[in-house]
Amino acid sequence: MGSASDCTHPVQLSGLCAICGKDVSQEQQSESYHISHSTANLTVSYDEAQRIGKTSKHTLLKSSKLALIVDLDQTIIHATVDPTVNELLQDPTLVYKGALNDVHKFKLGDFGLVNHHEFGSWYFVKFRPGLMEFLDNMNKLFEMHVYTMGTRSYALAICQLIDPSGKYFGERILSRDESGSFTQKSLQRLFPTDTSMCVIIDDRADVWGDSPNLVKVIPFEFFVGIGDINALNKRKKLRSNQNGDGDGDQEEQEQDSNESLSKQADQRPLAKRQKEHQQILSETIDEELPRLSKILTQIHSNFYNFKNAGDDPDTKEIIPTLKRKVLHGLKLVFSSVIPLGMPLEISGIYNLASKFGATIDHNYNEKITHVVAAKKGTAKVEDAKKGDSAHVVWSEWLLDSCAKWEKMPEENYYLDGPPNNPKQVVQESPSKFDHVDWDTADQELEDFLNEEDSEGVENEDVTNEGTTRKRSRDSPESASSINSPKRHKADSDKSSDDFDDFANELDGII
Repeated sequence: MGSASDCTHPVQLSGLCAICGKDVSQEQQSESYHISHSTANLTVSYDEAQRIGKTSKHTLLKSSKLALIVDLDQTIIHATVDPTVNELLQDPTLVYKGALNDVHKFKLGDFGLVNHHEFGSWYFVKFRPGLMEFLDNMNKLFEMHVYTMGTRSYALAICQLIDPSGKYFGERILSRDESGSFTQKSLQRLFPTDTSMCVIIDDRADVWGDSPNLVKVIPFEFFVGIGDINALNKRKKLRSNQNGDGDGDQEEQEQDSNESLSKQADQRPLAKRQKEHQQILSETIDEELPRLSKILTQIHSNFYNFKNAGDDPDTKEIIPTLKRKVLHGLKLVFSSVIPLGMPLEISGIYNLASKFGATIDHNYNEKITHVVAAKKGTAKVEDAKKGDSAHVVWSEWLLDSCAKWEKMPEENYYLDGPPNNPKQVVQESPSKFDHVDWDTADQELEDFLNEEDSEGVENEDVTNEGTTRKRSRDSPESASSINSPKRHKADSDKSSDDFDDFANELDGII
């Protein structure tokens, strides 16, 4: 063991230097970094974190990979503890043919997986369509890490299902037990000194604090109405943040989480829906993982193209720039979308459209290419009709375009019909990082495989006067609303409810 006076204490375990044995818990708290997936007690000094980071980066570069941080719940799987699913597994004729393909179950006790006859809770897990192909493809381009708000025993059980040999994730599994948070995720928890080669896929952006490394995933909801079984109640999360105590009391939140699971198992919400003849298993065609593969492959391709050209690329630049390509060159104005009194520039939808490359104006003018509206008959909508050159579309056009990273065809979202003299928009790439060549992305993957002014939302009903908006064949549901309430414009809902629904849709994107 080295001398404590000469030791720099590069590695600490539970506050003790792993080299000299000195108690350094009070000396270097602000300079200690967590780097282990499996324990929260192991920390390293800044210099040691840098050394480890450089070694990790060298390893990634040598293998021509990037690091992919993968969320579990509603990103690549959907889980429930509702025992109704077990009854469906015993009698598959109760649901549509093929519905229970890739539905798995396991029993979890206080200390991990247990035998069927032992005490514990049954979990039922649906793999997102195309999951195994997705993991196999991405494994050739990325070093993959799991980062979940679930417990470690839950995370290990899920990974045992999707990766029994450890081929994809190995021991790179981080849960809330190690991260210590029910409400936030931090990329620095895994990569404390350098995140330039990191990409995140998650169905929730809020837990990442608007990280530029994030590729937002459309939430996967197979068990209708269940949501994320490991998500902290939003009201409790808000109360905790307002009190200024971050995650608040961890024991209390652990208890809340356990109570939520017990409540779901006892109340059986799926059985209740079944009795009311409501849908309990989603029939929506889910094509999110193939779409996600293209985006991730393009990010990887861009990074190494620039690296090979002598540049010093950073995924924190590549990802936002690819997003700006989606709506680049478009000039938008919002109509009855932003509530009265809210400044345009601080609204969520303004922030969303800007991130995806659009320019937003307060008022309609001849340069506007799209009027994004929540109702017919407004001044801006009527002005656009007179001008006959701007596309007047429902707000779902913007939400779906951003959710899918692709400008959706306007004809599926028109309030009335297309303009007779639409403006010609040249969507040039604003920077070198913004070139999106999906053919190249597909080929690379194949090679790897041998393959303001608001006009008054308040006190106004949102209606399309009986008009039914068509959807594209490959998009039976609005992508932005798969995990949120639908907005039926023929319903006579109050405007406050309309805006709540719209806010829920928006929350699913940004």
